[in-house]
Amino acid sequence: MKKVLATILAMVMALGLTTMAWAAERVALSTLAAAENGTYDDNSTHVAYTYDDTKKCASSKDGTPNKWSWVKTVTITGINFGDLTDSSDDMQRLHKVILNDRRADTSDQFKDSIEVKFVNCTFNQTSAHLQVYKIMPCYVTKFTFEKCVFNQQATGQYAVTLNVSETAFDNRAISYVFDGCTINSTGRGINIIPGTETQAIGNAKPTVVISGNTFDLPKTEASNMAIQIAGNWDGANLTTPGSEMITISNNDITANAAIRVHSSMSGNQTDSVKYLVKFANNDLANVVTPVVADGNSDKVAQITGTFSELIVPTPEQPPRYYYNSTTTDTKADETKGSPKTFDAGVGIYAVTAVLSVTGMAWVGKKRH
Repeated sequence: MKKVLATILAMVMALGLTTMAWAAERVALSTLAAAENGTYDDNSTHVAYTYDDTKKCASSKDGTPNKWSWVKTVTITGINFGDLTDSSDDMQRLHKVILNDRRADTSDQFKDSIEVKFVNCTFNQTSAHLQVYKIMPCYVTKFTFEKCVFNQQATGQYAVTLNVSETAFDNRAISYVFDGCTINSTGRGINIIPGTETQAIGNAKPTVVISGNTFDLPKTEASNMAIQIAGNWDGANLTTPGSEMITISNNDITANAAIRVHSSMSGNQTDSVKYLVKFANNDLANVVTPVVADGNSDKVAQITGTFSELIVPTPEQPPRYYYNSTTTDTKADETKGSPKTFDAGVGIYAVTAVLSVTGMAWVGKKRH
């Protein structure tokens, strides 16, 4: 028994050390050095690429046409990012790392061709929100964040903004996954917007999955919401349950509100927004109000009511256990009949009692 306990303890300690090692390995993006030919393949600890050999291009340093295979996927691991804004050094450097010095001759040449995944990275925003699609406009069709930390220090700013279609490029779809991340913000959490230059989805069919994350926000102001949904989603033409584009599930939320319905949703005219979001198993114990409305329009109030019913469904009635008052035994006594339904509580009590007696006997045997 002692050996088993020692083994379990050693495994727990090893897992803890591994987690600490992961955190310690996060490095600044500037530590990734480009090779002489301008590529970043040698930084394999923090950047991994796959390529599409059917798409050929030139590079920024080598202008030879059709010499290089275009990037297909990029996985960036263990980076501690500084501010990612339009003109920041880390944003400019991140563009180069994702494209790995590849060059497209036109914006449409390789549109919707790259998927980018961030693993165990930290994003530190001090002045503005992280508008994710600007990390790589036009080319990236999906962003995935796995076990990342988002720190937003600017009060009143979102930690992250997700534009799910890019208006300037025929409303192309941009999908997002947040899995096991932590969102720390002094202001707001994640903002989901249907477009970029305009607040409309067009005919794009992206998906947003926000699952298994921890939101740590203040609970003092109405604007301290974990997730905001904004804009016009009529163009998605959603008509049935099961067609949801946004999934919000299994999140642990501390905030004033879990969801805020932005005033710009007042322009939705169809029922598409009714089937926009799927909520499941979110922990709202530390949330003041599950869903709040921004503004006082009738449409926003209606959507707020719909989301409220979805995120906090009416609890199911527990099963009722009852005894039949009539005697089921033909014997001439006053014993009542057996219960119609098995009482789980009695079963658990019986099993616990047996285990307790067994444990006492085992301990007594060991002492003897």
